[in-house]
Amino acid sequence: MTWVRLTTAAIVFVTSCAGLGYLAELRVLRRKWPGWASGLLSAGLAFVWPVIVAGYVIYDARRYQAQHPDDDAPGMLVMSVIVVGVPVLALLGAPLVRLGAVLARSNNAKRALR
Repeated sequence: MTWVRLTTAAIVFVTSCAGLGYLAELRVLRRKWPGWASGLLSAGLAFVWPVIVAGYVIYDARRYQAQHPDDDAPGMLVMSVIVVGVPVLALLGAPLVRLGAVLARSNNAKRALR
């Protein structure tokens, strides 16, 4: 049953990163923004999931710490997520966001040729 949750989380992560990259690139192309805007949007979108995960862990750790004031586990979890989890998610998300942007650019080029 754990594999189902892990697979679902991976599918949601991949599709949301690529989908947001696709939508960002479509916005850049339709509004005829300069090329650096695409890179700036992609960099920002690569940090969407790391911010969500870090925020949730901090929120959950605060709740746990209020119930168990003498426990060090929430602090260790928050530090491990910030030091390891956030960079890993950002490094995994950046190519996926760019993949979505490349797909949007290639689809838009095909439409322009028609």
